[in-house]
Amino acid sequence: MNVDIVMRLMNNETDLGRPPIKDRDDFHIAADRRAQQFYEQGIPLAAIFIDLNHLKPVNDTYGHAEGDRALDGLRDVIQNQFRQLPGLGRAQDVVERRETHLEAQNTNDIVPSLVIDAGRLGGDEFCVLCDTDDSGAIVVSERIRQTFDEFIASPGNEHLKDSGVSLAIGVSVMQPGMDVNTLLSLADQEMYLDKYSQLKPLNTDQEQRIREFFDWIGKQEIRLRDLGKYAILLGLIQQEK
Repeated sequence: MNVDIVMRLMNNETDLGRPPIKDRDDFHIAADRRAQQFYEQGIPLAAIFIDLNHLKPVNDTYGHAEGDRALDGLRDVIQNQFRQLPGLGRAQDVVERRETHLEAQNTNDIVPSLVIDAGRLGGDEFCVLCDTDDSGAIVVSERIRQTFDEFIASPGNEHLKDSGVSLAIGVSVMQPGMDVNTLLSLADQEMYLDKYSQLKPLNTDQEQRIREFFDWIGKQEIRLRDLGKYAILLGLIQQEK
């Protein structure tokens, strides 16, 4: 009997190869468990934050059913990252799988999945956890972006394409001394940096100014999405022009 399959069934992951995308509470429980594995077993951990760009204009112009099409498409793209069971628990399996993955020449190569958990954190924000380092996480994130872009370009999604629906993605990697909240917060910050860089190309000074602002936000324990972030960050960018 395949122990990995039994463990996934015990975790209510009944669609083999396509575990469910967790809700916010269950995802944070899973993230805490993965962080514990990082410290106790040395299993690497990376977080990928994903946010949909330009979803509100779609809802306002074409209705929420069209917006739901984009959300469902992103959900399918994320779930398809679980194509192959990644295995659970054995650090050697993780290392061998990561080495195989990083030998891939491009994001289209068929390699074992590095995705171990995924959750919808609310609205159009999702997070994916991977048992890999930064190089592997970047490969996964670019695969997600590329596959979603292909979905948007497919027949029947003309309204989404015309509205400019796309993804903003941020990646962070667990480091010694870091807790899971910091891991997720850093991925969230990188995702917003990606979002704004798509609105207007950023130079090095602008990126640094935004990162300093993120650091200040973290020290104040204020959530970015509670700050009218668009106005504030775009204002910082404009000051650097």
